[in-house]
Amino acid sequence: DPFNAAPGTGVLGRAKDILTNNGHVVNSLSIDKSSVALEGAAGKSSPVTIVGRRGVKVFGTRPSGEDLDIEAVAKQLNAETDEHSNIYGETWSQQFASGIEEGKSLANDLNSANLTESVWYDENGKWKVESGTYQGEHWEKWSTIFKLMQTRSSRNVDRDIFYTEFGGWDNHGWMKNSIRPRIHGVNHGLTLFVEQLREANLWNETVIVFTSDFARTITPNSNDGSDHAWGGHYFMLGGRVKGGKILGNYPDRRAPV
Repeated sequence: DPFNAAPGTGVLGRAKDILTNNGHVVNSLSIDKSSVALEGAAGKSSPVTIVGRRGVKVFGTRPSGEDLDIEAVAKQLNAETDEHSNIYGETWSQQFASGIEEGKSLANDLNSANLTESVWYDENGKWKVESGTYQGEHWEKWSTIFKLMQTRSSRNVDRDIFYTEFGGWDNHGWMKNSIRPRIHGVNHGLTLFVEQLREANLWNETVIVFTSDFARTITPNSNDGSDHAWGGHYFMLGGRVKGGKILGNYPDRRAPV
């Protein structure tokens, strides 16, 4: 039971720890924010890198012609310690300085990454998205994940774990009208991503796993919505995944107790 054997960790973080222990060089990267799903045991593998859906925000961006070297000043200020400094001050200083360099390096790598234009853009060079379907969010997150995949050589890794979230599924009222555009968004983003993986010959090297945090009731409530239920649903796909199978048993009772 991971809650007893490895508290504070997630399934992807534990997988990262095992891969690292087996000699692999593993990175875990999360879009916009981190999740406990990526957390491993302290000190066993590399920490999570968080990247914005629109790329990396580089520290100290300033107008051309500005003489002040803000990065050097910031590093010096954050490195100052005395007998009254916080015990974590040195760790903070090291993380701050390395974060500046890592962000700059990753930003340069992402700028050199390429998307297949016919996959992501229409004939007018605009994003392939439809308004009102959350497709813009999916376009940004899936395309950024693929760009990050292209940076693996620069990051010197042989395994990558990527994580992103899509929220807004907790609809207690008017579920069909609320869920429909979100499902269209998932379908659209996933279609673009899979097509890009095939174009880049990475489909057989990638596994995509969707998870839900909880299930929904099958019967509607009084507001034409659904309520929280038991268990959850997941699906997995990839070039080497033996698909077309349903694992698990359908519940005997369809109505809530």
